[in-house]
Amino acid sequence: MFNYPSIGGIDTEGQGPPPFNPDNQPIPWNRGRPLSIISYTGGKAGLVPFLVPLVEWAGREYNLDTFITATGGACRVLLNLDPERLIYQRRIYSDLDYSLACLFYVLTDEYQTKQLMKLLYSKSYCEKVFNDAKANLETDDKLIRQSRVDELSEPVIAAANMYISAKMSYAANLKSFNWEVAVIRMRSYYEGIKELPKFNSILSGVQIFRMDCNDLIHDVETGNSGYDPNRTLIFCDVPYVLDKCLTKKHYKYFWSDHDHLRFRAGIENCQSRVIICGYETPIYDYLIEKYPKRWHKVFLAWKHVSSANSRRSEAKFQKEFIYCNFPLSSEMQALIDVERTKRQKNLELDLIKDLEALQ
Repeated sequence: MFNYPSIGGIDTEGQGPPPFNPDNQPIPWNRGRPLSIISYTGGKAGLVPFLVPLVEWAGREYNLDTFITATGGACRVLLNLDPERLIYQRRIYSDLDYSLACLFYVLTDEYQTKQLMKLLYSKSYCEKVFNDAKANLETDDKLIRQSRVDELSEPVIAAANMYISAKMSYAANLKSFNWEVAVIRMRSYYEGIKELPKFNSILSGVQIFRMDCNDLIHDVETGNSGYDPNRTLIFCDVPYVLDKCLTKKHYKYFWSDHDHLRFRAGIENCQSRVIICGYETPIYDYLIEKYPKRWHKVFLAWKHVSSANSRRSEAKFQKEFIYCNFPLSSEMQALIDVERTKRQKNLELDLIKDLEALQ
């Protein structure tokens, strides 16, 4: 069942649509190429022009001061939010992956960033360095699962292992060294290291957690640690449902259907504003069907993926949706529509270029 947002609606069932602030017009993405530190499985770099204007519009519309990326990944949305922090003065990143959380933690601090850069510059761009980093990631992951936290790598070392593994691997899969483009990427790899200090000001003051998103959301909803759910937006780029992926090994921390159902139960009646980003699935369509005035589903764009569960070439593209528990103004919906049309035209132009190259 497709349920696109009817403009209006409210968080409480049975009440009429709220008036939107006429002065709060959505601002199209106009900051150039989105900022990125590493590529990561399921990353949202291509969706920044959709998601950042939406998150910022919601912040102004609902007078929010806290933004949480609860399944942090590559942190694309947070990295590209309003750099002046006129909205979302409190920003939080959390991910279950210890090494990934360490990377963003280290980049909140200038001294630790310099230590990370020194360590990365000391290592060659080669398969042995990649394999060593990969092995260290796996060791830390086992230690975390066994609760042997005293034996974990120091944050700077863990951050370096993640950076190396993501930057040198094929399609950022953290598993296999990418020989195909090793020579081409080597220069950009070291240039990327040189650019790391620019993220200090962006991440300064950002709270970094390694925390289960369900526990974090529970803390927010119960007002622990000073959270006010009525002034908080929680962004959840959840792992794709397994029937959309080729293998359970697509994610280090994959979610079963049971995990998605547990997460859904935790956010179903949140006071916080919530955005769930992912593919269309009956698991989250349930929210639309049960709470048609509270929950809304918005089609963003076709997204190229390497994890599509099909052998057909067209399955390399999937429709990316958001599910959110607040209504969008007609202007915000129109901005998404315009961005989607622009993106589709770019995809068509790229396809034409590819076909011409084959002739």
